[in-house]
Amino acid sequence: MDCHGALSIDFLFSILMVIVVMGSLSTIVSDGMDMAKQSDELGNARMLAEYIAEAIDQTYSGGNGHGIRIVTPPQIGGKYYMVTVNSSGVFIKTGGRGGQAHLVPQKISGSLSLNSSDVILLPGKTYYILNKKGEDGYSWIVIRPE
Repeated sequence: MDCHGALSIDFLFSILMVIVVMGSLSTIVSDGMDMAKQSDELGNARMLAEYIAEAIDQTYSGGNGHGIRIVTPPQIGGKYYMVTVNSSGVFIKTGGRGGQAHLVPQKISGSLSLNSSDVILLPGKTYYILNKKGEDGYSWIVIRPE
């Protein structure tokens, strides 16, 4: 008997199973890498929110006339982001996810006219955070672009 060219069904079935397992593993690995990248982006976003909150708290603690200059990064993980600051905290959104950092409750304004409002910080810009005393004697935090 000459069996040099024959393939067995067991061998073909084994090869098919190896291909299926390799395909499944590549999908699992790819999903894991995507999740790790998203977690990294969200971590960087939260660090930016904490950085801004810390600058605001330091300005508030410094008293009337104290100011700090901050620079926002152009992107987080290659994605656009938006930061909103109000009297309760710093909120950041990027890639459909969000994070926040809490502030000491205080009055926040986007202009020297001291009107209470939400302030939006854009990527790649420089901002000056100023502690200014209002007519009522209370301190205000003014965040304005430079």
